[in-house]
Amino acid sequence: MVQLAKPQFRSMKNFNSDIEVDEIHKLNLNLKRKVRIISGYKKANDSKMGLLTRYPYLKLYWDYEKNIGLNPKYIFPRSEIYVWWTCRLNHSVRMKVKSRVRFVDCRICEKMITPINGSLLELYPHIAKEWDYEKNYPLLPTAIKPKRRENVWWLCSEKQHSYFASPDNRVGKGSGCKRCASSRPRKRRR
Repeated sequence: MVQLAKPQFRSMKNFNSDIEVDEIHKLNLNLKRKVRIISGYKKANDSKMGLLTRYPYLKLYWDYEKNIGLNPKYIFPRSEIYVWWTCRLNHSVRMKVKSRVRFVDCRICEKMITPINGSLLELYPHIAKEWDYEKNYPLLPTAIKPKRRENVWWLCSEKQHSYFASPDNRVGKGSGCKRCASSRPRKRRR
Protein backbone atom coordinates (compact mmCIF):
# COMPACT_ATOMS: atom_id res chain seq x y z
CA MET A 1 0.00 0.00 0.00
CA VAL A 2 2.04 3.04 1.19
CA GLN A 3 5.81 2.56 1.34
CA LEU A 4 8.34 5.10 2.49
CA ALA A 5 11.62 5.65 0.70
CA LYS A 6 14.73 5.90 2.87
CA PRO A 7 14.92 9.54 3.94
CA GLN A 8 18.22 11.38 3.64
CA PHE A 9 18.25 14.71 5.39
CA ARG A 10 20.43 17.00 7.44
CA SER A 11 17.79 18.79 9.46
CA MET A 12 14.10 18.30 10.17
CA LYS A 13 13.35 21.66 8.52
CA ASN A 14 14.44 20.47 5.07
CA PHE A 15 13.19 16.90 5.43
CA ASN A 16 11.58 15.66 2.21
CA SER A 17 11.16 12.19 0.80
CA ASP A 18 8.90 10.27 -1.52
CA ILE A 19 5.80 8.28 -0.68
CA GLU A 20 4.96 5.63 -3.26
CA VAL A 21 1.20 5.45 -3.72
CA ASP A 22 1.60 2.91 -6.50
CA GLU A 23 4.21 2.07 -9.16
CA ILE A 24 3.47 5.19 -11.19
CA HIS A 25 2.61 7.90 -8.67
CA LYS A 26 4.97 9.33 -6.09
CA LEU A 27 4.28 12.15 -3.68
CA ASN A 28 7.06 14.37 -2.41
CA LEU A 29 5.88 15.64 0.96
CA ASN A 30 7.37 17.42 3.88
CA LEU A 31 7.55 15.59 7.21
CA LYS A 32 4.52 17.20 8.84
CA ARG A 33 2.19 16.35 5.97
CA LYS A 34 3.61 12.83 5.60
CA VAL A 35 3.05 12.05 9.27
CA ARG A 36 -0.53 13.30 8.95
CA ILE A 37 -1.23 11.01 5.97
CA ILE A 38 0.45 7.95 7.47
CA SER A 39 -1.20 8.47 10.85
CA GLY A 40 -4.50 8.60 8.98
CA TYR A 41 -3.84 5.10 7.64
CA LYS A 42 -2.78 3.90 11.09
CA LYS A 43 -5.90 5.27 12.78
CA ALA A 44 -8.08 3.73 10.08
CA ASN A 45 -6.45 0.33 10.70
CA ASP A 46 -6.29 0.39 14.49
CA SER A 47 -9.43 2.10 15.70
CA LYS A 48 -11.91 0.97 13.05
CA MET A 49 -12.29 4.56 11.93
CA GLY A 50 -11.88 3.76 8.24
CA LEU A 51 -13.84 5.42 5.48
CA LEU A 52 -16.27 2.55 4.94
CA THR A 53 -16.88 2.06 8.66
CA ARG A 54 -17.99 5.66 9.17
CA TYR A 55 -19.47 6.31 5.70
CA PRO A 56 -20.63 2.96 4.25
CA TYR A 57 -22.61 4.62 1.42
CA LEU A 58 -19.32 5.79 -0.15
CA LYS A 59 -18.62 2.17 -1.17
CA LEU A 60 -21.08 2.72 -4.03
CA TYR A 61 -19.10 5.70 -5.33
CA TRP A 62 -15.54 4.35 -4.97
CA ASP A 63 -13.97 3.88 -8.43
CA TYR A 64 -12.34 0.44 -8.06
CA GLU A 65 -10.96 0.47 -11.63
CA LYS A 66 -8.90 3.63 -11.18
CA ASN A 67 -8.02 3.21 -7.49
CA ILE A 68 -5.96 0.06 -7.99
CA GLY A 69 -3.98 -0.79 -4.86
CA LEU A 70 -6.05 1.43 -2.56
CA ASN A 71 -8.61 -0.06 -0.21
CA PRO A 72 -11.28 2.37 1.07
CA LYS A 73 -11.56 0.31 4.24
CA TYR A 74 -8.09 1.47 5.32
CA ILE A 75 -8.31 5.16 4.42
CA PHE A 76 -9.04 7.77 7.06
CA PRO A 77 -12.13 9.93 6.26
CA ARG A 78 -10.19 13.18 6.76
CA SER A 79 -7.33 12.10 4.54
CA GLU A 80 -5.99 14.63 2.05
CA ILE A 81 -5.03 12.13 -0.63
CA TYR A 82 -6.72 12.29 -4.02
CA VAL A 83 -8.69 9.26 -5.17
CA TRP A 84 -11.16 8.55 -7.96
CA TRP A 85 -14.93 8.52 -7.35
CA THR A 86 -17.95 7.80 -9.54
CA CYS A 87 -21.42 9.29 -9.25
CA ARG A 88 -24.94 8.14 -10.03
CA LEU A 89 -24.49 9.17 -13.68
CA ASN A 90 -21.17 7.29 -13.84
CA HIS A 91 -18.94 10.37 -14.11
CA SER A 92 -15.41 9.69 -12.87
CA VAL A 93 -14.00 12.52 -10.75
CA ARG A 94 -10.70 12.83 -8.88
CA MET A 95 -11.27 14.39 -5.46
CA LYS A 96 -9.77 14.47 -1.96
CA VAL A 97 -11.26 11.94 0.45
CA LYS A 98 -12.20 14.62 2.98
CA SER A 99 -13.96 16.65 0.26
CA ARG A 100 -16.00 13.65 -0.88
CA VAL A 101 -17.09 12.96 2.69
CA ARG A 102 -18.50 16.50 2.91
CA PHE A 103 -20.20 16.62 -0.51
CA VAL A 104 -22.68 14.12 -1.87
CA ASP A 105 -22.44 14.66 -5.65
CA CYS A 106 -19.62 15.08 -8.12
CA ARG A 107 -18.60 18.45 -9.55
CA ILE A 108 -19.90 17.58 -13.02
CA CYS A 109 -23.40 16.79 -11.75
CA GLU A 110 -23.32 19.82 -9.47
CA LYS A 111 -22.82 22.09 -12.50
CA MET A 112 -25.52 20.36 -14.53
CA ILE A 113 -28.34 20.33 -11.99
CA THR A 114 -29.76 23.70 -10.97
CA PRO A 115 -33.20 24.77 -9.89
CA ILE A 116 -35.65 25.78 -12.62
CA ASN A 117 -35.92 29.24 -11.05
CA GLY A 118 -33.03 31.34 -12.32
CA SER A 119 -32.28 29.05 -15.26
CA LEU A 120 -31.18 30.19 -18.71
CA LEU A 121 -34.61 29.37 -20.16
CA GLU A 122 -36.48 31.41 -17.55
CA LEU A 123 -34.25 34.51 -17.59
CA TYR A 124 -33.21 34.61 -21.27
CA PRO A 125 -35.81 32.77 -23.39
CA HIS A 126 -34.65 34.53 -26.60
CA ILE A 127 -31.16 33.02 -26.15
CA ALA A 128 -32.51 29.63 -25.03
CA LYS A 129 -34.40 29.37 -28.37
CA GLU A 130 -31.04 28.71 -30.05
CA TRP A 131 -30.19 25.79 -27.72
CA ASP A 132 -29.02 22.68 -29.62
CA TYR A 133 -30.93 19.92 -27.80
CA GLU A 134 -29.41 17.12 -29.85
CA LYS A 135 -25.73 17.93 -29.23
CA ASN A 136 -26.22 19.04 -25.60
CA TYR A 137 -28.17 15.94 -24.53
CA PRO A 138 -28.80 15.28 -21.57
CA LEU A 139 -28.14 18.92 -20.59
CA LEU A 140 -31.16 21.24 -20.84
CA PRO A 141 -31.50 25.06 -20.74
CA THR A 142 -33.73 24.63 -17.67
CA ALA A 143 -30.84 22.97 -15.83
CA ILE A 144 -28.07 25.55 -16.30
CA LYS A 145 -27.39 29.02 -14.99
CA PRO A 146 -26.94 31.95 -17.39
CA LYS A 147 -23.47 32.68 -15.98
CA ARG A 148 -22.13 29.18 -16.73
CA ARG A 149 -18.65 29.48 -18.27
CA GLU A 150 -18.38 26.02 -19.85
CA ASN A 151 -19.14 25.95 -23.56
CA VAL A 152 -22.31 24.35 -24.93
CA TRP A 153 -23.75 23.94 -28.43
CA TRP A 154 -26.09 26.50 -30.01
CA LEU A 155 -28.01 26.55 -33.31
CA CYS A 156 -27.36 29.60 -35.46
CA SER A 157 -30.67 31.36 -36.13
CA GLU A 158 -29.51 32.62 -39.55
CA LYS A 159 -28.00 29.58 -41.29
CA GLN A 160 -29.04 26.64 -39.05
CA HIS A 161 -25.59 25.32 -38.23
CA SER A 162 -24.17 24.60 -34.76
CA TYR A 163 -21.52 26.58 -32.92
CA PHE A 164 -19.82 26.29 -29.54
CA ALA A 165 -20.03 29.13 -26.96
CA SER A 166 -20.58 29.63 -23.23
CA PRO A 167 -23.92 30.89 -21.89
CA ASP A 168 -21.95 33.56 -20.02
CA ASN A 169 -20.64 35.00 -23.32
CA ARG A 170 -24.06 34.80 -24.93
CA VAL A 171 -25.77 36.60 -22.04
CA GLY A 172 -23.07 39.02 -20.88
CA LYS A 173 -21.46 40.03 -24.18
CA GLY A 174 -24.41 39.33 -26.44
CA SER A 175 -22.21 37.16 -28.65
CA GLY A 176 -23.69 34.91 -31.28
CA CYS A 177 -22.36 32.75 -34.07
CA LYS A 178 -18.79 33.84 -34.90
CA ARG A 179 -18.94 32.39 -38.40
CA CYS A 180 -21.99 34.46 -39.36
CA ALA A 181 -20.68 37.55 -37.54
CA SER A 182 -17.45 37.44 -39.56
CA SER A 183 -19.36 37.25 -42.87
CA ARG A 184 -21.40 40.41 -42.11
CA PRO A 185 -19.95 43.75 -43.23
CA ARG A 186 -18.41 45.68 -40.35
CA LYS A 187 -19.21 49.26 -39.46
CA ARG A 188 -16.36 51.65 -40.06
CA ARG A 189 -15.10 53.76 -37.21
CA ARG A 190 -14.46 57.42 -37.83
